[in-house]
Amino acid sequence: MQQQQKSKQAAPGGEDSLRRDAISSPDPIAVQELFKSHDYEAEWEYLVIEDPDEAAIKIANDVKTEILPELRMRFGIADFTVTFVEDLGSGCLGKYIDGTYTQPVMVLDFAAIKAICEVDDVDIEVGIETTITHELAHAIHELLGLTARSEIQAEEFAREWWKNRRFAKWTHRKPTVFRS
Repeated sequence: MQQQQKSKQAAPGGEDSLRRDAISSPDPIAVQELFKSHDYEAEWEYLVIEDPDEAAIKIANDVKTEILPELRMRFGIADFTVTFVEDLGSGCLGKYIDGTYTQPVMVLDFAAIKAICEVDDVDIEVGIETTITHELAHAIHELLGLTARSEIQAEEFAREWWKNRRFAKWTHRKPTVFRS
């Protein structure tokens, strides 16, 4: 603990250096200590569904239970929040809240996901899971310091997790923001 605090204070390069050190740390506790938590609440900007569909909540929790150990080990993400909201608009299924990458927050439009699943004849489980993993990809973009948040990469991330239960290859490269 003292060694982590010491390296935190002495780290040249500020926040980017701390983020790089945390990403490479094998100790999830040290990672959590290096990252400051945020206090974002979806209610601040969105109309949260008071009584969301129980099946949707179960699906989201199942996705979280399965992917979180991998996120913790690879990126130091110890938790994330999924909140079901009303009408994100213009065909939007979900949205990652910028700045929450240490403990990502995302909002999902259950009605929009359900509608697209019906049109495409896809199970709602797949729709919710791929929306969550797509939004997590945006958090990973931010965590790695990638300023261009590619929708193609987010779709690749969601597809790779859904099909093979592994992270897309683009997550393996070194963050460009940290190069000297």
